[in-house]
Amino acid sequence: MNELINRLVLLGITEQEASIYIVLLQKQSQTVSELAKIAHTNRTQTYDIIARLTKRGMVEETLGSVKKYSAVHPATVMQQFRETLMQAQKNIDLLSPSLEELYSRKDEEGDPIDFIKVLRTSSSINDNVMMLVKEAKQSVLVFNKPPYAMKPDENPDEEKSIHRGVRHMCVYEDEPQTRQAFLRKLQRFAAVGEEIRIVPDLPMKVILIDDTHAVFTLHHRGLQSTNFTAMTIEHSDLVLLLKRTFMLYWNEGITFEEYKNGGIKCKKK
Repeated sequence: MNELINRLVLLGITEQEASIYIVLLQKQSQTVSELAKIAHTNRTQTYDIIARLTKRGMVEETLGSVKKYSAVHPATVMQQFRETLMQAQKNIDLLSPSLEELYSRKDEEGDPIDFIKVLRTSSSINDNVMMLVKEAKQSVLVFNKPPYAMKPDENPDEEKSIHRGVRHMCVYEDEPQTRQAFLRKLQRFAAVGEEIRIVPDLPMKVILIDDTHAVFTLHHRGLQSTNFTAMTIEHSDLVLLLKRTFMLYWNEGITFEEYKNGGIKCKKK
C-alpha cells in the first residue's frame, strides 16, 4: 500500500489524500467518522481531505440519510490525471519561450554596474571566491601574496576542482622571512596538482576564473575595523587583459623545484 500511496503522491496529491482514496477503493461507502478512524485523522481534517478529493473528481458522495463517500473508479481518475498532465505540458511549452525571452532581456537591460560586487569581510570574500572556484570549468589563475583573507595553507575546494579537470595556476610572492613554512605550503598545493611559479613580488592579489570573473583582494593597512576589501567583476574583456598580465608574471617566475634548490636570488623592491 505504501508504494501505491507514494505513486499517487507523485501525481500531485498529498499523502493523506492518497491514503483515504486507497481506503475507499477497498471499502464500501464510508462516513467521515469512519474514514477519520481508519486514516487516523480528526473529523475536521477528514472533511477538508474529502472536499479536496471531491473537487479532484476522485471521491463522490453517495445518496442516503447519512452522508457517505465512495471512490470514483480508478480508470476515470487516471484519465483525469492524464488530461491534467497534458494540459500542464502544453502550458510548459507555451511558457518556456516567453520566460526565456524575459531572462535574456534582463541581461540586456540590466544595470550597467551589476557586474561589480564589493565584499568587505573575510567570510564573504571566502564564500564568494569558493563559490566561483566550485563553478569553474576551465581554469583558475591566482596572484597569491600575504596577508591573507582566507586560510593560506588549505583549500579543499581547489583540490576538488583540480580533480574535476580544472587547471589551477598560481603565482606566489616569495616569503623569505618564513621560507620553511612557505615551502611546506607550496609542497601541499603542488601535491594536489596546482601549477606553481614564484616571483620576488606581486602588485596585488588577483583571482581569474575561466574567461568570466576577476576578483581583486585589497589590503588596507591603515584601517582598524576591516583589513580587506574585495571586488568581484564579471567582465570577459577585463579578464582577457588580466590573463595576459598573469602570463607575463608566470613566465618570469621560477618553478617550485627551482625555488627549493635555492631561488629566488633577487630581493623585493
